Amino acid sequence: VSWPAFYTEYAGTRGLAGYVDGSRLKARFNAPSGLVISTDPRRPRRIYIADSGNHCIRVVTYESGRIATVAGSPITPGFRDGPGQEARFQQPSSLGMDPEGLHLFVLDNFRRIRYIELYLKKKTVTTLVGGACRAVARWTVYESIVQRRVGCHPDWVARNAGEQVDLYVSGEGVFFCAGHQATCAERHHPALADRNSPQLLSQAYAQSLLEGIPPEDPYDMPLALPSSQ
Repeated sequence: VSWPAFYTEYAGTRGLAGYVDGSRLKARFNAPSGLVISTDPRRPRRIYIADSGNHCIRVVTYESGRIATVAGSPITPGFRDGPGQEARFQQPSSLGMDPEGLHLFVLDNFRRIRYIELYLKKKTVTTLVGGACRAVARWTVYESIVQRRVGCHPDWVARNAGEQVDLYVSGEGVFFCAGHQATCAERHHPALADRNSPQLLSQAYAQSLLEGIPPEDPYDMPLALPSSQ
């Protein structure tokens, strides 16, 4: 900028890298390089951060000042689709979000677009094909802040186009667990049969339940979705 920059530390500590979730004043980041702020007045204000050095996506809930990890792992960088912290990123840098704050797009490894479905309890990361996002407009604010309006196709999935993308698999198939950290592998005991467990849903069945989502406030979705399988 053309004048001495003024800043106030809101989260993390300047010059002190690390990885800590929790209170914004005690949180630690490692070379964060991109952020986006949700603006829908119907939902809580959230700030999403591309924590490049930690290879993950973090979120600040503005009202409480709490930091949490949305997707990726600071221990194991990589390139893998899957739910939440089972997904892997490699130096994510830029972020984009739809006006409702339900869909997040990440520029990962400087060349791949990763898509995060924020309205799911288990935020799911999917890699999109090249060209799935295209710039529509660009403008500069305060001489140094470049903003862009980008159009994206979240249904242009790289795996569907035949690209080789690693996918997190649990047990005998791809499952998403809601509300607990137990194994998602198939349970054969009649009392624990999958059809009797509202907390264990196959990807296909979970998708069928989620048709029509987002509701008025997806963040208030129950941890256990009702199951009739």
